[in-house]
Amino acid sequence: MGRPDLCEDRVGLSIFNVMRCNMKQLMLSVLVITMALWLTACGGSRGSLHSPALDLTDAIAAYEFSKSAYQHPNYEPVFTLSPIGFWGNTVTLGGDVEPREWLRPVASGNGITYSMGASRDGVGVDRLTNYKFDLHTRNGTTTLASDGFYPFRVRPTVLFDAELQQRRGGGQDAMPLISYAIDILNDALPSEFQLMPDYTNVSGMSRYDEGVILVRVAPESQIAVECPSGVVACAGNDRVSLATGNVGYTRRAQILLPDTFDLSKPQTALTVVLHEFLHALGIQGHVDSFEFPDSLMGKSGDFFPNPGYILHRIDREALQIMYMSQRTTNYNDWAEWSDTTLHLVGRSDDEIVNFGVALFNGLPQPWARGPLPAMTLFDNPPYLHGAATWTGVLLGFSGVSPVAGDAALTVDLNRLDGEHALQFRDLYFVNRFEESGPERWFPERNLDYAVELTENFFTHLSDDGVVTGTFTSERHEGMVGTLQRTDLVGAFGGSR
Repeated sequence: MGRPDLCEDRVGLSIFNVMRCNMKQLMLSVLVITMALWLTACGGSRGSLHSPALDLTDAIAAYEFSKSAYQHPNYEPVFTLSPIGFWGNTVTLGGDVEPREWLRPVASGNGITYSMGASRDGVGVDRLTNYKFDLHTRNGTTTLASDGFYPFRVRPTVLFDAELQQRRGGGQDAMPLISYAIDILNDALPSEFQLMPDYTNVSGMSRYDEGVILVRVAPESQIAVECPSGVVACAGNDRVSLATGNVGYTRRAQILLPDTFDLSKPQTALTVVLHEFLHALGIQGHVDSFEFPDSLMGKSGDFFPNPGYILHRIDREALQIMYMSQRTTNYNDWAEWSDTTLHLVGRSDDEIVNFGVALFNGLPQPWARGPLPAMTLFDNPPYLHGAATWTGVLLGFSGVSPVAGDAALTVDLNRLDGEHALQFRDLYFVNRFEESGPERWFPERNLDYAVELTENFFTHLSDDGVVTGTFTSERHEGMVGTLQRTDLVGAFGGSR
């Protein structure tokens, strides 16, 4: 698969200038006291209901935790970077999944305090059910043979027509904006169904193959013929409706965009592209903007803005339940869907470093944010010399098991256009921090990545994982990033 040069992509994004455990020790202490009281109550004292000779070994064993390693599911490989957003003086990585409420701090190290806990920040299955119902009804009349969700059953491949390819690098080049929309959607989707952009079509796939989303551009006169009256863009799906369970799916889809996109208003253009991609991914119809003012899929086309992230939680979660419910060995389905998220969060005391991972219905979602630097790292040599190192913490999930460890990024300021060392050391399972044997450690205890710099961002793309990072604060005092591997999804941050 081809992909535009990372430097080209990241520069293109600059147009979007809009964004070990005190608690565990306490729990273990309580457990020890509780077990001691339980044994006293159940011992062989006079008047006991149990025989003095009763062997309690089996009963005690029933209360012990297994020390065997958790067999986590392998995530599919990720091949797109976390989306980078800007809002005011803040730069963000990932989606809008940061917890809105205070979580209990459990540990600190390398200048980072990290917290964990559960938060009821999902929209809930009832609201998703209403959303789906609203898509296929108009004034009480059903307009679709099945419900409003027609997801792909295979990972979609995105193809681009010749006109879009020829426009690359020109004044009407919409490809950076489309690529950014794909990154935003992939951040919400489980890795098994993330969009696979084929920028050169070297795969030999055609627009008629199953699993293809074809993106085309056309004059307004052609859009007027192919699209509903009065719209600037549209999407169409080759849908299959199934009587069993009142469900359907999409075999292939097509998106038609105007060849005169007003790229001077990138946020408006981006919402149009996302809206059509959501249709192509299987969200059929439109919802009532009064009932769902935060959705990009409103009937009127109006919505309550979500600055810095664009995609709201309601549309994000609709995508997730559509696709995650097809992989019930890894994720929850409709019957088990929860509005509760388990969070791991790291923050520095000066708040220039904020990062975390949200485990939602089995899907780990990394995020990070911080103050936008006043200049690019390339322009900062007067304040940085030689080699600069940022040290901090990585937090993540392997399956449902929380993982933590040290993080460090070293940049050689004498050769900023080269590769630089990002290291993660002594990664351990948080719930086994008291172990002294090998079971304490993550299977790959130490990880190393060679990252490349572009403006204030650093990235790595390989079979070993995808890293998206950014420097934060006025003089690059902080750094944050996300790491996505087949066996670990995490976020990290640190200060120099």
